Amino acid sequence: MPKRIITSQSAPTTGFTDKGTPSPLAQAIRAGNLLFVSGQGPLDPKTREVVSADIGEQTRQTLTNLKNVLAAAELDFSHVVNMRVVLRNPEDPDRLKAMPIPAEIKAAFE
Repeated sequence: MPKRIITSQSAPTTGFTDKGTPSPLAQAIRAGNLLFVSGQGPLDPKTREVVSADIGEQTRQTLTNLKNVLAAAELDFSHVVNMRVVLRNPEDPDRLKAMPIPAEIKAAFE
């Protein structure tokens, strides 16, 4: 099965590299009719810096980054089957659940 790397200029490529070095990771890989998206976080695509310390702003940026990677593959949140959320602050889950999140992905946070 041929694989194709999916890239969006509107989302950051994360990786364990300094900002001046291209990441060795792909934003997403399409294999047949499946799309595997690498971890997205609250990074600004241009600066590769975390947008804010606020969980609300971080969540909005992460979802925007994910939306942009999906769009590069001509998909949207309605195509997402599974999403893993990793939070560092024990107070963040309640704040995250209180946010207005698109219905297509709300189940990932419940």
